[in-house]
Amino acid sequence: MVLKFKQKADGVPVEIDVEQPDGTVKTINLFLATNENNLTEIMDKASRIQDEAKDIMKRYPALNNGIDDIEENDVHGLKEIITGATELIRKNYDDLFGEGTFDKLSSAGLGLIKLMPLLDELSISVFEEAKKEADKANKESDKRKAELLMKAKKKRK
Repeated sequence: MVLKFKQKADGVPVEIDVEQPDGTVKTINLFLATNENNLTEIMDKASRIQDEAKDIMKRYPALNNGIDDIEENDVHGLKEIITGATELIRKNYDDLFGEGTFDKLSSAGLGLIKLMPLLDELSISVFEEAKKEADKANKESDKRKAELLMKAKKKRK
């Protein structure tokens, strides 16, 4: 007799539908693995991203001031902010969902203005979903343990 178990990979699948100018929808599929190795790696990446963000801020000083401090005719300052912000957002998407994610989203038609708030929304939603899955797994495990204890107790009687 063979025992067979079917499991899904630990993670949160994400679909992003991008409406195209012609009305069609381009779907980008992403997956955030939530196994212990990936979760640890994400925490390490978060601290690396902070360090890299500081480096990017040094390379693009206009980012430190923000777009409100750029004068209307300061094309160089505006380009610097856009380039630096794009580099930061690219790094975040690629580190979170895998290399090339930013390019996939960008080629689907999403620009920096939409990708910035989407990153926040995705991060929050994905981690909430991962927490729900972990809580559900813990509850199921606790339930199985309780059932086994009850069976063992009944056998002893």
